Amino acid sequence: MDAEGCELGPFTPVPDALVLAAIQRAQRHGYKQVARWQVAEHLGFVHNSATTRRLRPQLESLRVAGSLERARKHGQYQWALTPKGRRRLATARRAGRVGELPESPQHRRWRHAREEVERRIDDFRTLTYQTLDAAEAVAEPADGPGSETWFAMGDRLAAIFWLMGSATHCLTEWPEPDDARADRDNAPARKARAARRPGLVGIREKGQRSFPMTQKGTAPLSPGLHEGPRRRPQGGSENPLSAGVLPSFPRPLVKPRRRTGAPCLS
Repeated sequence: MDAEGCELGPFTPVPDALVLAAIQRAQRHGYKQVARWQVAEHLGFVHNSATTRRLRPQLESLRVAGSLERARKHGQYQWALTPKGRRRLATARRAGRVGELPESPQHRRWRHAREEVERRIDDFRTLTYQTLDAAEAVAEPADGPGSETWFAMGDRLAAIFWLMGSATHCLTEWPEPDDARADRDNAPARKARAARRPGLVGIREKGQRSFPMTQKGTAPLSPGLHEGPRRRPQGGSENPLSAGVLPSFPRPLVKPRRRTGAPCLS
């Protein structure tokens, strides 16, 4: 199991055995070869120039000793345990010289997702009710709106439903990852549906991409929304396409799972 939840911090010296354990865990979590930034994450370190300067010589020393092998991919070295490295790590574990790894990246993503949803679920529900009211206002006139209005509203409805689907999954359906294996989502139908809607996919394993929730010609979400009542708004005479637009998130809140098709949720 993972260590207690922790955030990434600055580099501190660690024994070679713990570096080998971090690489082994990264491989167990789905990476045949492990980039330096992934090694740093599994050790609980922020990946920056200071970490690189201190971690790179240690990785190279382990390679020279025969415990690691490296390959070049996309212009960067990636690392993997050799048979000798696995034997060395097993010996260190039996002697109790490895220590405990910090929280794994996949567990940290799961924890962040749950924390974010718990903090914002009431706002998401309020936004859902506002969007449904806006859709009702669009559909109510007898002569009906133009096609562009329907398309814009369809985008808003699709986005808010993905938002709520993602929030529900992260809060109640995403099991806590087991440190012994990769945390994968086996939901091919949901992933395929997301792939047909590339505008709704804003989740990356590495790197950050905001989800483009606002529609052309609409105003951003009012900050007052988060301070408003947690109930469905009543009535409303404002322009349904300029009120209550969906927010955009500065970083992904979910990993690529139902988490993938979900527009919102790390």
